Amino acid sequence: MFSKISMSERRITFALVLNILSILLLIATTIIVIVRYNMLPADAQVPTHWGASGEADAWSGKGSLFVPLALAYFMCLITMPLSFMKPYEMLNMPGTLKERAFAKNPVAFNNTVRGFLALMSFTVVFVFSWSAIASSFQLQLGIWFLPVVILLVVVPFVALIVRLVLIARG
Repeated sequence: MFSKISMSERRITFALVLNILSILLLIATTIIVIVRYNMLPADAQVPTHWGASGEADAWSGKGSLFVPLALAYFMCLITMPLSFMKPYEMLNMPGTLKERAFAKNPVAFNNTVRGFLALMSFTVVFVFSWSAIASSFQLQLGIWFLPVVILLVVVPFVALIVRLVLIARG
């Protein structure tokens, strides 16, 4: 009755789910920012930059709420299509790992890289969305924000390399 989902279909589904989540997060953030913008007084100052501790160290007028949102849309438009392209030509890696992994299992290689690219797109959208939401509520980002962002960037890179090594070994 139900067929098993192959590894390649799972990877495509993973990338697709992350891209859909990115779009939903952007839509939700847009709604929140517009509602909050209309609630703030005309002369309201919102945080526009935070230090490593998560404390705001720069403030601007409420019109600046749309800057991180615009950046999120722009980055999403740039990064999201990458997860649907042929990743072999896009991935620039030193050494022979890319060639060995692609030669051993091109489907697994392509889907692994597509999933990684979708995760990076989601990370970018998350960072800009959270900063837009925090600004709209005039909040500090919190001490947790920088370590979480670092983990969201570093862990997928390590996982990508490990997965490509496993693919190359067969």
